[in-house]
Amino acid sequence: MEVPEIEKQIGMNLYFTDTEGLGGQIRQEIEDFIVKEITNREEGKEGKYLILELTKRDWDTHHMTRTLAKILQVSQKRISVAGTKDKRALTTQKISIFDTDASEIERIHLKDIELKVLGRSRKSVELGDLWGNDFIITIRNIESSPEETGSLLKKTTDEILAQGGVPNFFGVQRFGSVRPVTHLVGKDIVEGNFEKAALRYIADPFPDEPEETKKARQFVKETRDYREGLKAYPLRLGHERAMMNHLIANPEDYAGAFRVLPQNLYRMFVHGYQSYIYNIIICRRIDRGIPLNQAVDGDLVCFRNEAGLPDPSKT
Repeated sequence: MEVPEIEKQIGMNLYFTDTEGLGGQIRQEIEDFIVKEITNREEGKEGKYLILELTKRDWDTHHMTRTLAKILQVSQKRISVAGTKDKRALTTQKISIFDTDASEIERIHLKDIELKVLGRSRKSVELGDLWGNDFIITIRNIESSPEETGSLLKKTTDEILAQGGVPNFFGVQRFGSVRPVTHLVGKDIVEGNFEKAALRYIADPFPDEPEETKKARQFVKETRDYREGLKAYPLRLGHERAMMNHLIANPEDYAGAFRVLPQNLYRMFVHGYQSYIYNIIICRRIDRGIPLNQAVDGDLVCFRNEAGLPDPSKT
């Protein structure tokens, strides 16, 4: 079976099992992909942070926090999440807002957004609060019979169990479904090449983007005329537009252009590069027949936390 090109680009260059796939289609409708966070947080009644349960449908996480901040008239930096969730999905997660009263939430009336006040805390919602996610995934238009489908599922399950589980790859969503560029920008940042990173994020066009967007990006890539380019960039590309506005006012300040972005988005670039390296290492390990569920000489191991997940603080 040939690995799709987009998955090769993010470091996933092999299949873990030999069983044929089921066929069918995923994510044909928003509700075909449902995600709910798993966390051990227990909220109280006191603290500077208002803790909410957010359920969103077909909303990008960064767009959502930017919109909430605008309605509440607060800095986007005051809103934090434990993890970025898929856009084309129905997702539920906790968020925190610093120094905001629960009554302020009554002003928020957004389509496909539900907010439920859970309490208050002295601690914001952070990356380490996320223990995992529960998924409900619907596969449509499977052509095989129920018996054939059941047989394929059993073969795949048996193969997975025999190998001790499945590789925990980082999927396309970590890198960008339409523009898998996050890890490449992160690599440029880690190498200290902010100019290359900024131009890659702002101006690299990808085949699946709308034609007018590709043309706008290509124009900026070739000319670096940010002022003229802004006229063609759609408003939905708010992060790129913010960086371009900074570069118009501060030519050559490419590092500063990244500082206008939300902190969680900026961190995602480096996290994306880390995820890419992780995918590469997992594939090399599988290629060499090194088990994923057993430690071998040279491995760095750590203890489990109470949820049964790795605790990197205890190696």
